[in-house]
Amino acid sequence: MQMLSLSVLTCYFLVMPVLFWNWITVFRKDRGMSSAERQLSLVVLAIATLLWPIVLPLSYLELLGKVKRYERYARLEGFPMGYSNDLI
Repeated sequence: MQMLSLSVLTCYFLVMPVLFWNWITVFRKDRGMSSAERQLSLVVLAIATLLWPIVLPLSYLELLGKVKRYERYARLEGFPMGYSNDLI
């Protein structure tokens, strides 16, 4: 049981800096925020990094919902649903 706990904690602490680095990179590219918004975003980024086992699946579900809504809309409007080089 201790080995399982140790491996879960190791995974948690290995993934945490990777996620923080990815999120801070995206955060730094955004130039449209005021200093107050930037400070608040840093706090949210720190909390999200600490709570990534909860935040990451919820973010994925939100993204999945957006994709499904787009697919529904595309089907109704007759847009192509596949990805092409023209869209990239």
